[in-house]
Amino acid sequence: MVTYVFDFCGGGNYSQSDWQDNMSFFTEQHDLESAAWELSREPFVDERNLFLCGASLGATVTLTVARANAQIVKGCALLYPAFNPHDAVRAACPNRDDIPDSFPVMGMNVSGDFLRSCYDYDFYEHIPAFPRDVATA
Repeated sequence: MVTYVFDFCGGGNYSQSDWQDNMSFFTEQHDLESAAWELSREPFVDERNLFLCGASLGATVTLTVARANAQIVKGCALLYPAFNPHDAVRAACPNRDDIPDSFPVMGMNVSGDFLRSCYDYDFYEHIPAFPRDVATA
């Protein structure tokens, strides 16, 4: 068994990576897709048994990546997935044009890019399309 843990670029207060002001849901999706594809090519990885795991917003990103890359992802484990950013951003800013450049969330400021990516992407419309096993906790 091979385990790989990484840090989303600009993913939070405890992130070891440099903060990126333009971090969005889709930059995190790209980060995880890149890691999954690179790992699937390693000779010590069984590319037929690639599973993804994520927590909170990372769980939401995990399932989105799994759905978009079902040809290499066999299943997912989601820990307390945060599937509500779309609704939360729309409740806070009913008008997309009023989304601020920065907004405090859970002790950190997230960018307007992040808020707009969540405003525009309804997770519930997309995530049911993953055709493999998903475990949640």
